[in-house]
Amino acid sequence: MTTIILFKCKGKSYRMRLSCIHQSPGDRDTFEVSGVDMLSQASWRPVPDGSSDIPSGEWIARRALWYLVDGGHARSTEPEGRYLKVIDLEELGV
Repeated sequence: MTTIILFKCKGKSYRMRLSCIHQSPGDRDTFEVSGVDMLSQASWRPVPDGSSDIPSGEWIARRALWYLVDGGHARSTEPEGRYLKVIDLEELGV
């Protein structure tokens, strides 16, 4: 199962892909920022490791879990299929 956490920070939209199972030592969670490509289509670009534009992945994952467990205002959706969970944290305000 893959979990995607959507959030906004400093006016930009981001998504963090969390793999439920890391199958090899090199597997890691990935960050992407939303943008527009040359054809004016929405696209996602990788965020470089160690970017100061966003909080740490651990902090974001903990916040998403807190919202799910505590019944916070995050929206969780189940798209078609059982292998994807989407959590929308909206604006983080950090």
